[in-house]
Amino acid sequence: MRHLQTKKNQGVFDALSRHVAKPPAHPFIRTRSVTITVHRVEIASSMELVCDFTLLTEPVESPIVDSLLPLNLVDLELFHNFTTATYATLCNDHASRNIWKNAIARRATGSEFVMQALLSVSALDMSKYRPERKHHYLSHAIAYHDHASRQASTLMTQMHPENLEDLWIFSVLTVYFALGRP
Repeated sequence: MRHLQTKKNQGVFDALSRHVAKPPAHPFIRTRSVTITVHRVEIASSMELVCDFTLLTEPVESPIVDSLLPLNLVDLELFHNFTTATYATLCNDHASRNIWKNAIARRATGSEFVMQALLSVSALDMSKYRPERKHHYLSHAIAYHDHASRQASTLMTQMHPENLEDLWIFSVLTVYFALGRP
């Protein structure tokens, strides 16, 4: 004969009895703990829980340096454009498109000259589809590619195995830049 067990929903009550809520730990995000003091808990007959609480936090210095706070919206716009539109114009097959959209875009986040080459190709692409801002995007494309070329040229004189993939990506992006430049 089977024994039926009744389930007791005690999780909320157990959490409230501890009076401390801690955010989940994540290796890449710095968090600060937040202490929650429960002043009143009322349980209505319909099992609805009403909590009045106060967050007690100590002032904590921000781990972000103030100079990093301003966003470069042009860079964000160009990166977004690359990962949503430009990547699809670089090749015909679906597998290669996924590589450009995901793997190469991700790789560019770890290499400044690859990111600048990627942004330069995206700026060229946008200059063709936004004629009212053509000169704006062309000037960004040329500036990004010139800066990326200087950095890559330095690395090409001292070839290291850890730079080879980034240099290859840069070279391919340079071909696209040369073919797309007016």
